[in-house]
Amino acid sequence: MSNFEMKYTIRLYDPDLVVEIGNLYKAHSKEFRNKNEFMTSLIRLGVDALNATPPTTPAAAAVPSAMALDKLYEEMRKIESITDETGKFLKVQGQKMDIHIAVMERLLSSLYNMNLGELSGSPPLPRKVEDGFFDDLPVRFAKIILTLEQKFGNK
Repeated sequence: MSNFEMKYTIRLYDPDLVVEIGNLYKAHSKEFRNKNEFMTSLIRLGVDALNATPPTTPAAAAVPSAMALDKLYEEMRKIESITDETGKFLKVQGQKMDIHIAVMERLLSSLYNMNLGELSGSPPLPRKVEDGFFDDLPVRFAKIILTLEQKFGNK
């Protein structure tokens, strides 16, 4: 041998593999000088086979196929469509709520101002009520709203 000699000991626990190697050695024993040369050849074939397989092969299995990507893209488009429709619906609902709140605010202001007028001894005329003379938000409530909007960062 050469100046450098290595020895490896291999334990094979799979009896079927041991039988298979034995059968292969019987079939190819004339090609090799001894069993050690045969085993070295088997190991060389295994090493060559592993080297021929690119190391990225398992990672390639993680990359979805074009058909899977198309299906995923379609699902994303559906989700985007549902999100857009939901956003449009919520915007309309928010606008409707703003409208109803504005009407309630005017109604409450009107009721407050009419009651205040009755308490002072001058009952409101129906024509003035219908024309909106009592719809303005009292100054003290406007101040409260402004203070709360500033507190919560809405203005």
